[in-house]
Amino acid sequence: MESRGSANDIRRERQREGRLVAHRGMGGLQLHQIERLRHFKGLENRPAEAQRQTSGGVGMSPTRFASYVALSLPIIFIVGLTVVIHANPWFSLQNNALSDMGSLKNPNRWLFNGLLMLFAVIAMVPSVVAFKHGLSYLMPLALLFLFLVGVFPEELPYHAPSAVLFYVLALADIALVGIKLGRQNSVNYLWSVLSVVVFITMLYLIRARVFKGLAIPELIGASFILAWFVYIGILLRFETLS
Repeated sequence: MESRGSANDIRRERQREGRLVAHRGMGGLQLHQIERLRHFKGLENRPAEAQRQTSGGVGMSPTRFASYVALSLPIIFIVGLTVVIHANPWFSLQNNALSDMGSLKNPNRWLFNGLLMLFAVIAMVPSVVAFKHGLSYLMPLALLFLFLVGVFPEELPYHAPSAVLFYVLALADIALVGIKLGRQNSVNYLWSVLSVVVFITMLYLIRARVFKGLAIPELIGASFILAWFVYIGILLRFETLS
């Protein structure tokens, strides 16, 4: 009887120890879950940029993406224009306007007109983001008119007004934003001065008929606008780092 009682006692003791171990295991699991919840709750309270860094840098903010797009615009324009000129070997910088490559008489017109429309759409990304950051006022509207330049070939009545408005609005935007930025750093006033100089230079070359075609005055204005986009890209990049 004593041996049977001692055996029962041993069995009950082992069962009690088993329940205690199981309870401790569940408690440890609960503590682990609580720690994980605390960790993720802390992440929710952190800024979005810090969360992306914690998660391994997955994703990209719209501002950073826009800065990369702005910095790539000169490459897109140069490569695209090179392809278009290569497809139109008759084109001359001194004797033609750029829009001659988009003429209704040109069977390859879709290349130039498509380039203008594609470029306008891509450039709209940094322009809109810059507008939200106070770094643009008229550029989105200017790019809309650039898109219309591609929609309407030079023989159609809306082509010339759209082209003129693109340059006027784009250069005016650079001048206005240059004045705004110049209040923080006087070096930025140079953009405002250069926008006026570029506009006057374009008018002089066209009025004085220095060249038979309009391509060179157009490229002078386009080059300055592209340089401005690069500067905007740099400013937007600094916005993401601050």
